[in-house]
Amino acid sequence: MPSALLRLRSDEQLVAIFRQGSDDAFNVIHDRYRARLFAYTRQMLGGSRSDAEDALQDVFLRAYNALRVDDRPVALKAWLYRVAHNRCIDHLRRPVPPNEAIFEVSRPPMPDPLAEAERRDDLRRLVADVQNLPEQQRSALLMRELEGLSYADLADALDVTVPAVKSLLVRARIGLVEAAEARDTSCCEIRDDLSLSFGKGVRASAKARKHMKECDGCRDYRAGLKGLSSGIGALVPASPSPFGLLAKLLGLGGGA
Repeated sequence: MPSALLRLRSDEQLVAIFRQGSDDAFNVIHDRYRARLFAYTRQMLGGSRSDAEDALQDVFLRAYNALRVDDRPVALKAWLYRVAHNRCIDHLRRPVPPNEAIFEVSRPPMPDPLAEAERRDDLRRLVADVQNLPEQQRSALLMRELEGLSYADLADALDVTVPAVKSLLVRARIGLVEAAEARDTSCCEIRDDLSLSFGKGVRASAKARKHMKECDGCRDYRAGLKGLSSGIGALVPASPSPFGLLAKLLGLGGGA
């Protein structure tokens, strides 16, 4: 069957024709989903074009082999995203960290350079926030926003229930809002939070931890608190007495 006619076929029909031995049908499947799956894998893998291309090649190789040897009915789009999701998770869980690449967006240049720079900075922050989401939340959000998969298709792709999909999406969106709020919170407020939690001997708040991911100054401030505690601890003798500690702090005694 000519490729032009194959392109008019539904996913279900293409799978059936491919299973009958037509590689042209699989080529149409590849062309139909390549761009969308590439966008998904690239986002999942930190924006790296080379990692996304490697993953995508493996996804279609797995799909080719699986569809040929298994004749069970398949919802092709959701199934392909499930294969891509599993391939990305395999990559992300490797001991060697993934190679980071610059996330590029192709848009016409804006007339105002300052506005363009601000837009790119906002986009960079959003991409970073998405990358910091837990793997399954990130995957669900990208499939929903990039491809518009239904809750049922997402459930099939992620091998979870529809209520679980809805929960993942809610938590992902809340996580993005919280990340933006933490980033925009003043350093003064964050450092008050750090001092208070340090004094109580408890973990810093989630907002403070998110803020410190992008704020070197507040990370240094927290390190300074820990260093101060260690320094004071070094002044305390093994069996301290009030008078001995006071003399040490005042620089008295112990001299020849």
